[in-house]
Amino acid sequence: MKRTLRENLEITKGIKDIEEELKRIENKLSEAQAQLPTEKEIPSLLTKISDLGSMVGLEFVLFQPKPEVPKDFYNEVPIDIRIMGNYHTVAQFFDMIAHLPRIVNISNISMRSPKVENGAIVLETSCLATTFRFTAKSVQQDEKK
Repeated sequence: MKRTLRENLEITKGIKDIEEELKRIENKLSEAQAQLPTEKEIPSLLTKISDLGSMVGLEFVLFQPKPEVPKDFYNEVPIDIRIMGNYHTVAQFFDMIAHLPRIVNISNISMRSPKVENGAIVLETSCLATTFRFTAKSVQQDEKK
């Protein structure tokens, strides 16, 4: 009898530990989902990125979303960007993107064609901005498995 009681107490303790771990995992998932916009949030994120560039004085020559690239539980959403502005303004723009609550990676940065305009050196900067979109289908498929 004592043995069964001890075993049941240990099982109960194990269940509580599992429930606490499940809560921690759910919280981490919520945090990750906050950084991965859903499909309906992508246009507002793209507008925000464009607004940040305009706010610091950059001129957008190209802002072209490319086809999404499916991954496990998310899609990559790449955007070709070409902007005109001075080096410090471009760096400020990239810094502002880095501080967005959503994940946006900037890669393939290329600066070229320097010219003097109004006493400042203006560069044409090309880059690939990649954000990510959460896809619930993958998670639902995993749950079914």
